[in-house]
Parts: sequence; structure tokens; C-alpha cells
Amino acid sequence: MSTHEEEAHVHDLHEHDPTRPHSFDLTLELERQLEAESLPTSPAPEGRPHSLDAHVLASLITSLRIDVAELTKERDELSAALDIAHGREAGLASEVRQLKEAQVERDTELAGLRQKVRDDEESIVLLRSKVEESRLVLSYPLRFVSRSHRVSCAKVAVSCGCKLKVAA
Repeated sequence: MSTHEEEAHVHDLHEHDPTRPHSFDLTLELERQLEAESLPTSPAPEGRPHSLDAHVLASLITSLRIDVAELTKERDELSAALDIAHGREAGLASEVRQLKEAQVERDTELAGLRQKVRDDEESIVLLRSKVEESRLVLSYPLRFVSRSHRVSCAKVAVSCGCKLKVAA
């Protein structure tokens, strides 16, 4: 088919039924119909709606008032409990703060006492070494003195004519 023949064929198809709407016109009409079907059909309110019976309304109002009173009472109880909890929390926080301060004081005191113990231990070690040193210094002349003292006592005893037991 040539392009001229194709154009003639398309032209024939469009002119075939002039009363027939185009496809996009049909699509728009179909959309309108679907939208109209999907909208709920509710009866239009005529005047004032039916009112409830006075006894039913009074019963509803009474039950709502009771519910409000119960909720108000519960709210007040919870508020009081919350105030008590806040007071207890403040008291506990104060007690914790005091305990922490006391702990810091005790820790400081303990550190001071530990330092004093260390100083005392050092003093004891120093004094022991001095005592030992003094013993050594004093024991040497005493040995010498005691030996010489025994010899002089023996001489005196011999000159007196006494008998002494001399330990060697």
C-alpha cells in the first residue's frame, strides 16, 4: 500500500459513521457515569431531624454527669497521689544528698586516718631501728665492761681471800 492509499483508508474509517462519537468522548462519558454510581445516595435532610425522647435525653445527660463526676474524682485522687509522690521524691533526694555529703566526709576522714597509720608505721620502723642501733652501741661496751669488771672483781676477791665463781 502506498501512503496515498493509507491516507484514503484512514479517511474512510473516520468518515464511515459521522454520528458516532470519538473514543475520547466515550471515555469521558464513561468516567462521568462511574462517578455518579460511586457517590452515595443519601436522602436529603428534610427540615429538622427527629429529636430523642425527653426521658432518653435525661438518662443520657445523667449518665454523662455521673461519668464526669467519676473522672473528676479519679483526677483529683491521682493529683493528690502525684503530690504525695513529689513530696516523697523531694524527701528522698534530700536524704540522698545528705548521705553523699556524709560519705564524702567519711572518705576524707578515712584518707586522713590511713595517712596517719602510714606515718605511725614509719615512725615505729624508725624507732625500732634506733633502739636496735642503741642496743648494739650499748652492748659492745657492756661486754667490754662486764669482762673487765669480772677481772677486777676476781683480783679483789683473790686479795681478800674470797672464792668467786667466775663465768668465762
